[in-house]
Amino acid sequence: MDPLAALPLVEKMSSRVFRVLGMNPGKFTLQGTNTYIIGHGPRRILLDTGEGKPGYIPLLDAALSHLGVSRISDIIMTHWHHDHTGGLPPLLERLRAQHPQSPLPKVWKRFNSDRDPALLKKLADKGLHYRSEPSSIPATSTALTSGDTSGPPRAYESLAKNLEPMPTSTSPSPSTVTSTDSVVWDIADNQIFRGQDTTLHALHTPGHTTDHMAFYLEEERALFSGDCVLGHGTAVFEDLHQYIQSLKRLRQYDALCIYPGHGAVVTDPSATLDAYIRHRMDREEEIIHLLSSQPTIALGNALRGPAHDGEEALNGNTDGYGGDGFHQLLLGQLHPISDRPTGPGGAPLWTSRELVQVIYAKYPKSLYDAAEASVLLHLAKLQYEDRADTVLVEDKTYWTLPETRRR
Repeated sequence: MDPLAALPLVEKMSSRVFRVLGMNPGKFTLQGTNTYIIGHGPRRILLDTGEGKPGYIPLLDAALSHLGVSRISDIIMTHWHHDHTGGLPPLLERLRAQHPQSPLPKVWKRFNSDRDPALLKKLADKGLHYRSEPSSIPATSTALTSGDTSGPPRAYESLAKNLEPMPTSTSPSPSTVTSTDSVVWDIADNQIFRGQDTTLHALHTPGHTTDHMAFYLEEERALFSGDCVLGHGTAVFEDLHQYIQSLKRLRQYDALCIYPGHGAVVTDPSATLDAYIRHRMDREEEIIHLLSSQPTIALGNALRGPAHDGEEALNGNTDGYGGDGFHQLLLGQLHPISDRPTGPGGAPLWTSRELVQVIYAKYPKSLYDAAEASVLLHLAKLQYEDRADTVLVEDKTYWTLPETRRR
């Protein structure tokens, strides 16, 4: 992987977009989490909050002051990961201290029932009264005007129990800021956020996580991709089937640029999205091809030549394979060729590790565990699409092609 380009801590990306780094560079965060100030005028939107590093808030304060922003009207989260939401509690504390008589920003995030209650608890522990909206809210509430949907935005219903009504005072005390803005609102797919000369479309793009949202800035034909697309390398995902569909959805927008959750701006969105999709489809075809062939032959062909990762040649042979050691090491002491299990109708059977040994034969073996996790996600997608099956033999899971897809 090429070295990362240095990025300014704060950078003007366009007349409507300023990027502020989350001050958390790392192996997985690249130069750090990108947070974005979006819009024109004194009230603007903040997209993501970093993970809560101490240096982030002073940096954000300086950027807002430079832009003449008097208030963050809305804070929008792309997904639940800590490097995107971890900065929310300290940021809200800072805003409450700066503007004790003003309502806190509206916070928006697509609900994740497994992860979000922990975030709401962190806010509550800090005395930040962000919670589910009571069952009835005033029709004139400003919380209903940020997003255009087919109906009122959905608040987090799972946290609505045992909540007393919110006060309607326009001048709450600093310790009890509980206006109708103090709600974490559930983002609806295709919801529209409007600001001064700014129209931001919310796009549900699951795959990286189930709650992942991307956003399309209409006036500039720009996408905010969160962690669906990165400015360097490729992204990880939880569900490959959903992830591919999300990439294809973003591709339909024919954007002029992509502002990613990590890394530099993507200036060739169509080509980048095509490459992301092609990379996954190429790997998928490779897996399907292997599932149609015999593992012993494929494994032998893959590991011919010098051993990888600076290790000594397998079984003491300089060509990297041969003899009984080949079966013991390459097949993980499963079966010699003579009694290797087969699937229905004699179909080839593969373990996920064997697929990794072939596909990643030229890579260091230290990467195999991570590679196997990726291969399993590909296999799960193929199984979901009825293009791969599992067979259990002696408590070991093997993968094969369905009978209708065997060549």
